[in-house]
Amino acid sequence: ARVGSSLTYGLFGYNCEHFATELRYGKPESRQAKEAKQDIFLLVAGAMAGAMVLIGAFLKK
Repeated sequence: ARVGSSLTYGLFGYNCEHFATELRYGKPESRQAKEAKQDIFLLVAGAMAGAMVLIGAFLKK
């Protein structure tokens, strides 16, 4: 079904792991992409929390 078709590549949305998993199991899925999204979310949330603490400490002075 995929022979000759054009696929849109996306680092998180549809990468080679998605493609291989879809061929093998019939469902495009990437654990690496899923974990990377979670890691990025935690990093951003942590940075925002840290910034809020610093801003709060600065405003108290």
